[in-house]
Amino acid sequence: MSIQDEIKARLAENRLVEYEPLAPMSINRPIFLIPEVSERIVSPLKDEAVEMAYVRADLDNFVGEGTVHLAFSAGPKNANFRRLHDKKRKSRKVWEMRTLSPKPGYRLFGLFAAQDVFVGVDLIPRDMVDFEGDISRAKNVWQKLFGTYEPLVSEDINDYVSEKLVFLRGT
Repeated sequence: MSIQDEIKARLAENRLVEYEPLAPMSINRPIFLIPEVSERIVSPLKDEAVEMAYVRADLDNFVGEGTVHLAFSAGPKNANFRRLHDKKRKSRKVWEMRTLSPKPGYRLFGLFAAQDVFVGVDLIPRDMVDFEGDISRAKNVWQKLFGTYEPLVSEDINDYVSEKLVFLRGT
């Protein structure tokens, strides 16, 4: 089985949900979310409605044909997606999708299953992020979903997003 087959199986088991943008558009880069994260984004509680509208706008930009700013390090402050470094395990599998407005913003932690395919596993307000703990949780959720299937790991930014990307280098 391929990772695409595994994703289809998780969808059939209702362990993943494909994100659907608010406005009709072609899905060029699908995002799959665990159900708890999907529910929080799509049907937010009243006190998170404004913030989730911004998260949805960022998700819509990714799945549509918007330009995506990616970084392999924490340096670039305007990156939509940043690869995180698990210092304990020297691993670079987990990414954060960064919604910067309104302050403090939100972070969708996830992993790339393949080029242009992102799996979001946790959504956290920026001021509550514990990077080491959140990276570990993201990898654990991935392992529960996909077992021995590894997420995409590459030093070539084009392996993650095929087009309309800006690679931001650290300072």
